[in-house]
Amino acid sequence: MISRQPTYDLTDPMPDTLEALRTELDYWEPRQYEGQPGSIWWDQVGARIEGLRHRENRLLSVQPPMSVVNNLLGPNTRINHNSVDQSVNLASVNSLTRQSEARRFLAPELQRTIDRALYIHGRATANFVCHSADTKVKPTDLKQDFIPHWPSLYPTSPQVQDLSDDDAETLSAYYDSLHSLNDEVNDWWGREGQLPVNLFNAFLHKASKCLRLALICIEKFELEALIPPPYESWGTISFRINQALRSEEQARNAHMARSEANAKK
Repeated sequence: MISRQPTYDLTDPMPDTLEALRTELDYWEPRQYEGQPGSIWWDQVGARIEGLRHRENRLLSVQPPMSVVNNLLGPNTRINHNSVDQSVNLASVNSLTRQSEARRFLAPELQRTIDRALYIHGRATANFVCHSADTKVKPTDLKQDFIPHWPSLYPTSPQVQDLSDDDAETLSAYYDSLHSLNDEVNDWWGREGQLPVNLFNAFLHKASKCLRLALICIEKFELEALIPPPYESWGTISFRINQALRSEEQARNAHMARSEANAKK
């Protein structure tokens, strides 16, 4: 009898065991190539794979303390059987404590920049849809409505040095994506000859990348536990981001359908 292969959804909660993580990685890694590089599918599956890899590394890093092997025979026999190297363990505990405190210290400004990126994504979607559908009434957003908010503590605060390499790399990638979005807006806003639908499509791509990287930061920095939504009806920040990404996909599909229909006329 042939066993049925498991199926997964991109919005599934992250697995809690190494075995489940690796099974899901085996599922998504070949499926990423079902889309073209740069497509929504490619980016979404890539973000899922990156999140799974991060969770895998976290689980691998949490290992029980190593016991010192005792010489039970000969002149160097020890009587502290199954002892633990307390100095090494204490240093490890102190390092993990500093990492946790650093994540907590940097969390509020991270949340603030993600909220802004989510807002920009929403305004880019609204403008893209209106110009794609050529509605009579267009949004009146200004250039500054698409400029990200910047962190005030990263990267100069001493606490940044206490982050693990993995956390620091993730945070750096996310903040770099904000700079990329900012540069896109500054370079192209008001440039002569640009169609608004193309302009806001470009902004939407950049904001989308910010949000996908933000999802990884949310998990690493445990933002949803540290900073819950002010109202339960809002849903978590991850929920709102995933909703926004689904709306973006629907908007792009509708845009492609309109383009194909116009081409046939």
